[in-house]
Amino acid sequence: MNSVPEGVILSEAGILEKDGIFFYSASDFARENLFYPMWGANYLCTAPYAVSHRTFDAFLLFYIADGELSFTCRSQSFVARAQDVVLLDCKYAHEYHAEQPVRFYWFHFRGAASQAYCDRLWERAGAHFPNHPEAGQLFVRMQQLLRAQTGSDDSCSVCIHRLLASLNAAPSRALSPPVMRARNYMFAHYQENISIDDIAAQAALSRYHFSRIFRMETGTSPHSYLTEVRLLHAKQLLLETSDSVEQIAAACAFCSSSNFIRTFRRINGLTPAKFRQMFHSL
Repeated sequence: MNSVPEGVILSEAGILEKDGIFFYSASDFARENLFYPMWGANYLCTAPYAVSHRTFDAFLLFYIADGELSFTCRSQSFVARAQDVVLLDCKYAHEYHAEQPVRFYWFHFRGAASQAYCDRLWERAGAHFPNHPEAGQLFVRMQQLLRAQTGSDDSCSVCIHRLLASLNAAPSRALSPPVMRARNYMFAHYQENISIDDIAAQAALSRYHFSRIFRMETGTSPHSYLTEVRLLHAKQLLLETSDSVEQIAAACAFCSSSNFIRTFRRINGLTPAKFRQMFHSL
């Protein structure tokens, strides 16, 4: 009977040194509600080290401490270098190999929000996150927790969450002129019945190209951004005026008061009336 968990390769050619593999047993609570590691290690490898997986229901994080490791996944091919982080969704076929000495940390993980986080990061940046030196300490911490076999579920979950959050909080860059024009147009005309085509025209781009660029730079769609702008102003009117919900819905270009109430509750978790009441009771 094979006692090695699916996704683990214990005898890989080209490994010069390794600390691990260390396995982690998460509680039922962690499996249902937290991020949790499955196993991980710290390797020093060289050619012909190579790993190829077809599919495996987990996620895989790497931190390159020194050297280079080449990756191919989901139509992307890239070389990760010192201080780079790589995040793979192992449900997609992937391959990585060393052509020269490389030292790296790695661990598989699962848990609540893992798929959503991975999908979000893939949409924004793919699998490769260059120049994240601060992540090294978190990988070292995870290695310590795995090695000790006594790491708490909470400590492991916090470590993974901090890693994913650091990748998601990549240094912000200035918006491109087309996206800035579109953003300014939304703030100036949110009270009007403007369409995505109208906004794309301000950016001098096709609707498809504009939507793709806008999402890439802001992390959200033009429609969602415009809705947030309208809701922001609606909140100000709810708190600073005595206008009715119907009047505020019209002032912020919602197609009806019922649509405004439904959208407000979906985004904020309570109705406009409850929102106003909550602040007026403070």
